[in-house]
Amino acid sequence: MPLNGWTPYVAADWEMLPNSGRTQHGVGDANADELIYVGPWLQRFSFAQAKTRALHPSLPGCYCGRINIYPRDPQLPPTTEIGDVIDELPQYAKGSDPWAVAVCRYSTDFSVAPWPSNVTKPTIEAGTTLRFERRAGGQFLSMRPEDMKHEQNTEGSPTGPKWRKDSQAGRKLIVTGEYHLTWLYVQEPPISCWRDTMIGHVNADYFLDCPPETLLFDDFDIRPSIRFDLLDPFCWEVTIILRERRIKVGDDTYGWNHEYGPGNDGVKWYRVKMDNGAGAVRDRYDKEVFANMFQSVSCSSSSGT
Repeated sequence: MPLNGWTPYVAADWEMLPNSGRTQHGVGDANADELIYVGPWLQRFSFAQAKTRALHPSLPGCYCGRINIYPRDPQLPPTTEIGDVIDELPQYAKGSDPWAVAVCRYSTDFSVAPWPSNVTKPTIEAGTTLRFERRAGGQFLSMRPEDMKHEQNTEGSPTGPKWRKDSQAGRKLIVTGEYHLTWLYVQEPPISCWRDTMIGHVNADYFLDCPPETLLFDDFDIRPSIRFDLLDPFCWEVTIILRERRIKVGDDTYGWNHEYGPGNDGVKWYRVKMDNGAGAVRDRYDKEVFANMFQSVSCSSSSGT
């Protein structure tokens, strides 16, 4: 709701000074520009609100992230801060009403964060954005060396060569990784939903193009943040941590609910079961649909076993 003293913004009342752009371009710094507008002093707050995160008219990915507004009375000379760039200001005087000079600073920003083209982006809440990071990792599994085949005895003949129990034949590296998805400009993070139905669970279906049960929702980091909004500047920045464990064997893919070992069908990858404490035997990690995790209202969904 508008605050006391706010006058509605009228776009036709504001004009951009010709040739007011002052740009900067640099490797690592991306793009920046300053555009100067003039308009009624009483509309300054609503003008600034209208420019909140506005896209630059010419530079892709460049958004308005800062506005300096100066009072300007037609009877007074320009202030020293802006006097060198507003020589043409007198022609913009609105009769005897006070008017304002607004210096809008645009810069390359994560308002629309880059995302890998070959990874399906989750649906996110309107007004927020999602930043993608993946970090490499690995996990050594200790398997029984006697369960490993020797290249000169692939059939497992009792009289053929076998690996000794103290050999490194059973030490296998499983490639893993961590996805750090940073959710920006969040008003109400669905913390209770994550805690109750997602943390410690694995994906029930494909998520980030990862097969079912290969992503484990580890936990999340959260901290207060701010956004460019005059009426509601406070928000949250949340980082979701998903651990990937993808084991590709032929046409099959195994994840967090499988381990390698002996069974009735020989030595292979088997599903790990455990008592859930209530007398039921379930998978080591329960499954959950992650599709709505970045929606504050409709976070939860159907879960699996």
